[in-house]
Amino acid sequence: LDMSPEKIADQEHITYTREDAVALNTLNHDAQLVFLLNPTKISEIIKVASAGDKMPQKSTYFYPKLLTGLVFNDLKC
Repeated sequence: LDMSPEKIADQEHITYTREDAVALNTLNHDAQLVFLLNPTKISEIIKVASAGDKMPQKSTYFYPKLLTGLVFNDLKC
């Protein structure tokens, strides 16, 4: 696919969707390849955050969105 880190970062050749039907439909039009991924588990996100690491782009997409200001993980200083 010749996808360098720079091409991935500029997002000119990559799109994201949460709808499997939309992703599969692009195979009939523009896309050469589609990945269907399982959602990231909250426990996995907590583990990564606790280690001080970062998740890949779009891997922490949540729906429905949490209300602004709602904390779902205890923040200890």
